[in-house]
Amino acid sequence: NKAFLFSYDAHKNHYRKSKEPYITHSLNTALNLTKIEADDVSIICWLLHDVLDNKSYTIENIKSNFWEEIAKIILWVKKLWDLYYQTSMTNKEVQELRKNLVMVWDDIKIFLVKIADRLHNLQTLDFLPKEKRYRIAKETEEIYIPIVNFLSIWEYISEIHDLVFKYTNEKEYINLSKIVWKKYDFYIKKIWEIHDLVKKELQKDWLK
Repeated sequence: NKAFLFSYDAHKNHYRKSKEPYITHSLNTALNLTKIEADDVSIICWLLHDVLDNKSYTIENIKSNFWEEIAKIILWVKKLWDLYYQTSMTNKEVQELRKNLVMVWDDIKIFLVKIADRLHNLQTLDFLPKEKRYRIAKETEEIYIPIVNFLSIWEYISEIHDLVFKYTNEKEYINLSKIVWKKYDFYIKKIWEIHDLVKKELQKDWLK
């Protein structure tokens, strides 16, 4: 895949806080996009979206190696990075930031790429300092969850909510996890009992 090789070359000497090669971030986010059956353009954009962080690469490089639509989306995604959230923001400031975010809406693929990126960042927050984990999770809660809800991306919403709760309420998350896992087998059994009951009732209605 040309996009993968292009991205790999741009990131080959770069590593994440987890010590993993940076390209793993691009690959995992591309996989997140496949969960919502994103098109080829969105997945290619994801593989390339951080290439411009390498100063040796320019938007012209992307245009000449791919096509105009790809370059345009990557440029807009990069602009989203410039909209910076702070936990000290007032409710009015948060609303203004959200409005500015929507103003760069030119193609839904821009947000699909950004949201898939945010999901993978949440999935790997354990490697960051506590304060930064909280800021990213709080930003997701106030800025990105409303957008995910608006776009009805149900494949992401449950996991994003869980991860946001984990990093904005760490003590409560640990306590709740202990309770849930303690009764995990019980909950699974009940879920299957309800599943079988509903299935049986639906089959009865179907026969009628």
